[in-house]
Amino acid sequence: MLNPLFGVSTNSGEDQDDLFPTTIFRQAYDRLVSGGVERADRDYVRILHLAATTSEVEVETALQILLEENKMPLFLAVRDLVHVPTMHTVPTLSTPELNLASYDQLIPSSRRACV
Repeated sequence: MLNPLFGVSTNSGEDQDDLFPTTIFRQAYDRLVSGGVERADRDYVRILHLAATTSEVEVETALQILLEENKMPLFLAVRDLVHVPTMHTVPTLSTPELNLASYDQLIPSSRRACV
């Protein structure tokens, strides 16, 4: 059977695993579709992308919380519950001044030149 959302056959178990990593993901998708959410397919794909780019476990936990609270598992609601990594600014470090003369003394060819 062809799934118009993903354009792939949903008969094989492998395809099902990709679309619904756990039963919670499947329940969330079913809830979106049955809840009459406009563009439910798009929301679900965004949820899958969030799981792939952050933490599948965190996204699954967020979906489970929303489903248990009888709330619609919309992408924005899931994203708000998931800790999305943010870019932190890298501190500017000063360049230290290096004096390697004492190490140069340890090189045999340098010791002869100093004598």
